Amino acid sequence: MNSILAQPFLVPRSGPSGRLLIVALFLIIGIRNLQKFHVDDHIARLTKFKAPFPRVTFWVGQTMEFVAWLKGSSGLGHGHAMAVWEAFKRNGWIPLSGSSAAVAQRGRR
Repeated sequence: MNSILAQPFLVPRSGPSGRLLIVALFLIIGIRNLQKFHVDDHIARLTKFKAPFPRVTFWVGQTMEFVAWLKGSSGLGHGHAMAVWEAFKRNGWIPLSGSSAAVAQRGRR
């Protein structure tokens, strides 16, 4: 019996092109979530639901999502994925106001 339900659901059926579409989707959503409007919206929602430290909670979640994506899609280990995140912060590619990266950027100007 070769039922569609007996097949694993997470196996990409379209090969490399399907994987590239998944990577593109994560990149598009990740970039969209880093726009100021969306960051403020997420933080407002976390505040509404009384999350402790809503700004920190948001950025920790974004960091965990990015690192998990790097580990899963490129095969990087946890340390290397965190190093990529740190490089993004230090270069100002992640808009972390009040962070050490933002302070360092202000000092260079």
